[in-house]
Amino acid sequence: MFRRAICFDPQQLASPLSKRTSTCPECPSSPEATRMPFENGHGNQNTSGIENNRPSEVDDLPPEAHVPRRVERHDRHLIDVSNVFVEEALRPLSQQQELLTTSSPTENCGGGGMNTQITQLFSPSQVRELLARQASSRSPLSPTCQAGVNPWTSKFTDLFWTKIAARVAKWSNYFVSDDLIPPKRFFSFGDQLYERVKSLSAGGHGKIWVVALRTQGESQVSTTVDHPPDSGGLMRVVKLQLCDMPLEFYYMREVRRRLASAFNCGKISFDVRPAICPVLAATCSPYVYTSLLMPYYAVGLLDWINYSANGNRGRSSAVQTRDRHPHRRPLVLEKSEEEVLSMYLAFELLWLVEGLHIHAGIIHGDIKPDNFRISGRFPLLDCATLDALSEEQQQMGPGVKEVDFGSSLMSGKSAKVLLLIDFGLCIDMARFPGDTVFKVGREVTKKRAFPCIEMLTGKPWTFQLDLFNIAGVIYTIVFKRYMKVDCSNGVWLPRFLPQSSRIYRGASIWRNIITTLLNIKSCSSEDYPHLAALRYELEVFLQEHATEYNLAAEKANSILTGLMP
Repeated sequence: MFRRAICFDPQQLASPLSKRTSTCPECPSSPEATRMPFENGHGNQNTSGIENNRPSEVDDLPPEAHVPRRVERHDRHLIDVSNVFVEEALRPLSQQQELLTTSSPTENCGGGGMNTQITQLFSPSQVRELLARQASSRSPLSPTCQAGVNPWTSKFTDLFWTKIAARVAKWSNYFVSDDLIPPKRFFSFGDQLYERVKSLSAGGHGKIWVVALRTQGESQVSTTVDHPPDSGGLMRVVKLQLCDMPLEFYYMREVRRRLASAFNCGKISFDVRPAICPVLAATCSPYVYTSLLMPYYAVGLLDWINYSANGNRGRSSAVQTRDRHPHRRPLVLEKSEEEVLSMYLAFELLWLVEGLHIHAGIIHGDIKPDNFRISGRFPLLDCATLDALSEEQQQMGPGVKEVDFGSSLMSGKSAKVLLLIDFGLCIDMARFPGDTVFKVGREVTKKRAFPCIEMLTGKPWTFQLDLFNIAGVIYTIVFKRYMKVDCSNGVWLPRFLPQSSRIYRGASIWRNIITTLLNIKSCSSEDYPHLAALRYELEVFLQEHATEYNLAAEKANSILTGLMP
């Protein structure tokens, strides 16, 4: 029977979750994680530096649970979803009608802001129906079936795409092709033609290439594939997927749309959109392929981390910089400079995850160092503004409003350095019933690149996946190693976490941020961490060391220029 979709109140996005079950992770040993061969985003496969030392998330699992280190992209499409209030869906249809027909008016923010309306696509009864479909194809005792509905099966994705395809087809940067085979050299996006220059990464589920803008006449001129043409050209990235449902295209656009609405309405004071990779265009050939066109960012977060890590082991990155620029002396970052720059990167990351979860209602699902590019330069702090506010506080006492750190950024209140890519594993929480949580078994967890604690302990999860991975990214930026965690007396902690401030001046700050993000009590909105309080610790440190940060930022920006190919 057809079910009419209901309107989802955008104000509910202010709380990541509502009325969810409360669970507390058990304490088996668990680490984080191994890198997957396909996902290096816009950059080359990195086989040096920190990449060689990445641990595996299955090291501490029982021997029978171990799997080969290399897994394919499609193996990760095994995220099971279960509705913890499934009995709600089992009620008689007459009792469900009130839920199915309830709607809320479109949110209207003043000041000319854009309107936002988010429609819930799956009612509790539809979640139950998907569960029943999977149960019919498995043994009643199947552990996988008991875990819940798998949203990455073809039945789920087909249904999801059917609900949004008409809307996506109207977007101005979405094009339909009648190609019978995927392109190998030339890629068309509307009237623009791009030629393949070099390969960045490849896997069983798709390929990523650097491409150059061409005219129709230039496409007739023979050039050597995998080598930049002599004429140069505008460089961009094409991601080719052997799938005719451009769900990643939808997620990338939808995240930016919701963040724009939140920023324009004043719900979020820091513009996070620059931290979301824009998708310029998409071409879809039904039943054949989908290609996404994105800007090209040559330097990744791993390049930055490895430069600092190698600096403490012979400065091999500095040697590479000298080879590229023989007249430029390689710059060296001191430990204190690295840490103060890490403070700013952590500041951006905490804003990013707040924007995704609270204001966009999206779980990224694959946050890791590999999936961040460097899109800009470290901004400078306005010391005059900070000093004036500090003097005002001293004169008027503690009642004065705290310094607005965002206003001291000379480049404005927006993300500047980090850019998140690869939205293929996103989960749009706004499209599900409000009480939906996710749960996976160990056979699925061991195939994940960076599984969260709830996955490893068999507990329900939602936004904990991204929060755990943000903690892992911050940890890698600061300590130049991948995070492995253990549970001690009910508290999850990294195995290596400095206690003293002798080497790391912000040791207490890092400890508080990481332990807070690791230890989420439940999926309830009340247990979602107070990210603003964590950011405040970073802001205070940066304000107290503003001059040192500015000097380090200028040096870091010069290093980033040297890392460009």
